[in-house]
Amino acid sequence: MKKFSIIFVLAICAILSTNSSATDIKLTVEAGKPVHAMSKDMYGLFFEDINFAADGGLYAEMVWNRSFEFSEGLFSWKPGVLNGADAIFALKKDQDALNGNNPTYVEINITKAGKVTLLTDGFRGMVLNADKNYDFSFYTRSAGDYNGSVLVELLTANGTIASSTTIESITTEWKKYSFKLKSSASDTNACLSLSFNGSGKVAVDMVSLFPEDTWKHQPNGLRADLVQILADMKPAFLRFPGGCIVEGKTLDNAYRWKDTIGDPAERKVNWNRWAGWDNPPQYYQSYGLGFFEYFRQMLPEHFR
Repeated sequence: MKKFSIIFVLAICAILSTNSSATDIKLTVEAGKPVHAMSKDMYGLFFEDINFAADGGLYAEMVWNRSFEFSEGLFSWKPGVLNGADAIFALKKDQDALNGNNPTYVEINITKAGKVTLLTDGFRGMVLNADKNYDFSFYTRSAGDYNGSVLVELLTANGTIASSTTIESITTEWKKYSFKLKSSASDTNACLSLSFNGSGKVAVDMVSLFPEDTWKHQPNGLRADLVQILADMKPAFLRFPGGCIVEGKTLDNAYRWKDTIGDPAERKVNWNRWAGWDNPPQYYQSYGLGFFEYFRQMLPEHFR
């Protein structure tokens, strides 16, 4: 290797010495007359989960911190106590968790009934379109003695109810509840509200809201408008999952594809390597957009 380096340096010196007497060097580039055709396979797109490229971007999930796994567990959520109610909101992480990959949940201890709410505006404001359906789901259970119902509402910025549904009673075991909510209004700063009107302890986890019209109408899907922009570019390839995001800040939070497949409720949330740059410190990867979604929806052949 050392011998090669010496020969290379001597060759460069010889070239410079040969051209040292030249006073004019003219280089002409005729861009309109390419000598070699460029392969269409050389043109593609680079994807990396930075600046809300995945969560809050291509991934159509409208709830930020849906599983309460951020270090600031109630980040993007606003607890509320109304109509004379009295309640304590606590983040729990114990043997009663939804699963081992999603260990944190919210327990609400309502000691005096009224109206107790958990509200989120998602990624700094949810966009609702009138007469469009939205797929809502969440996991909940009575932590022993909750005796009330759960009211789910989509609210516009001025408090107008755009859609609602009620779960009359819940069980003592974790159960997933899923509904379609049809919005009666359009708004760019809407929010999702969960209201509890009984007393006792109730647990909540994995709160999710998707537009029904995802790309290719896939569940746990992608935003159709944004993916269409990528499709219109007709890329020959798409690099996924990115560059520095793969290595993480340390090996402990490096990107591992096995964490990005299976039931979204069982995918292990990962701290995002780009947190604290131009993004908020509470910047995580839900892995909702994982390898399964990539192969199902984002291969170049899916764009054609």
